[in-house]
Order: sequence, then C-alpha cells, then structure tokens
Amino acid sequence: MVHMLIIRADGSIARARTEVELARAYRDENASVWVHFDRRPNPEDLEFLSDLLGLGELATEHLSRTHIGPRASRFQTYMLTVFYDVTLSDDTSQLEKREGVLLFSTRYLISVLDGASPRIAQVTEHVDRALRRYGVEIAAIVFALLESIADHYLQVVKEVRQRVEILEERVLQQEQQEAIADLYQLRRQLIALRRVIAPEATLIGSRETPNPFVLNPDLQDGALDIKHKLQSAVDEIDQDLSLLPDILTTFESLKSDNLNRILKLLTVWSIILTAVALFPTILGISLSREPSVSPYIGYLVSVVTMVLVGGAIWYAFKRRGWID
Repeated sequence: MVHMLIIRADGSIARARTEVELARAYRDENASVWVHFDRRPNPEDLEFLSDLLGLGELATEHLSRTHIGPRASRFQTYMLTVFYDVTLSDDTSQLEKREGVLLFSTRYLISVLDGASPRIAQVTEHVDRALRRYGVEIAAIVFALLESIADHYLQVVKEVRQRVEILEERVLQQEQQEAIADLYQLRRQLIALRRVIAPEATLIGSRETPNPFVLNPDLQDGALDIKHKLQSAVDEIDQDLSLLPDILTTFESLKSDNLNRILKLLTVWSIILTAVALFPTILGISLSREPSVSPYIGYLVSVVTMVLVGGAIWYAFKRRGWID
C-alpha cells in the first residue's frame, strides 16, 4: 500500500488521494511531500517518483533493493538512511527484523518499510512534536521517524530484560531443562538485536555537519539525543549478555549440587543397608520352621538390632549435614 502525504507550510499534513494531487502539491514551493510504501516499490512506482522528484537510477535502486546492514549516506541531491524495525516474538524463539529505507531531500521524503509496521502508525505524535520544535521541514519528520524507532528499541530491550529476570528466577527454582534452552534463545536474540542497534547508533552520531538537507541546526543536536537512546539500548544489551553466563554458572552449580545430594543419599543408604545386612548374616541360623512364626528369640533380636543400627547411622549422618 502507498501513502501519499502533503506537508504544508503551516505544519499541517494532508493525505493526497491521487498522484496528480501529489504532483500539484510538489509544484507548490511552500509544500513538501512524503510518500510511504508498505512494500517494495514496483517499476511503475519508481517511474512516477523519478518523473516527479527527478530521481536518478541509483536513487530508485536504493528504494527497490535490499541493503546490507544499516547505513547513513549523503549523496549530491539526497540523503539515504537504512534502519531496521524489530519485533520480539512471544515464544522467545526469534527476533524478527524488517528493513526500512528513508530517502529524502529538503522537499520530499520517501520511506519504505516492508509490511504495515506499527512504528509508522505510532509516529504521528513524534512528527507533531518535531515540527513544532524544529520547524516545518522534511528533516524534522525524518528525525521523528528515527526517534520513534529508537524508543521502540528501548521498549524491546526492556522486554528482553524482563525475560532475563524471569529466566533467572526459573533457574533458581530449578526448572532447569526448559530454562537452559530459553537461555540460549535469549542470547541469540540479544546478539541479533545488538547487531541492529549498535551500527545505527554509530551512524547517527557520526553525521557530517553542516548537512545541506537539514535546515535547522538544532536537528543535529536532536540526532545526538537519538544516538544516546540507541547507546543506552546497546549498554542494556551488553549488561544482559554479561548476566547470561552468570545464570548459566548458577544452573551448572545447582545441577552439580543436586547430583552431590543424590550421591550423598545413595552413599548413606548403601552404608545403612550394608551395616544392617551384617546382623542377619552373622546371627543367621538354619531353622526348621519360619522364624516369623516360631518362638525363636533370635529373629526378634536381629530385627530390633537392624532397626537400631540403621537409625543410629541415619541420625549420625543427619547431625553431620549429609542428609537435608
């Protein structure tokens, strides 16, 4: 789906119903245009953009092809920014990411993001605030989009931190088999998330000054705020990654402790049974009748002695802390 918007000089944003209406608005020197695609532009879309905005072949190629990682590049007539929208799945199995492309100049913005991302729908508040703060210009809308993405990154990192804390609690409660599998899944998600955010933080913080496509110099300072949010997200991820080995160490310690406890119990029972078995062996006598139905006092003595000796050994180990 294609969304065509007109940004007027008073800061109001109107939707263009047709390409003709969008072209008429762009011919007005006091208006700017924003075209957003929920999919990769097709050849007809690229031809329309090329005719309307005077885009060259390289620019249209940026919009239609898949890029390799985040980037922020300044060309002669436009600025190109590539970012990623991320979604954390509920089952902690994977981190979904979708590539977003922003191609803009002083009077137009073209954004491409595969799928109907909620980030575009939620950006209205950011756009209104940016236009009021920095003035009516395309760079302010780009700033609002990147700020919205940065805020979403912080929310995703917060969700991952909550899952790490839940995982730690599960390990302490010895839900070991499932917890250890989730630990490795979380580690993969954190690494994938860091590979997305860290390069974007570096790119946003290293933009050249002055930028001919940014009219208000305060926007450069605003970009530093976005960089700070992204860097905070990276720092949170690094903390979580450093915490996961500690959780794994705790898991191994609990596992070893449980094994030692089982071995202790087996040792105690083997000693008790061995000691108890000595008495019927030593005192055993061949009888003409079953001892349990005979008045033979030796049977009773053997049973009582075995119970007393077994209980004494159990009590001795209990006093020494071998038995919890």
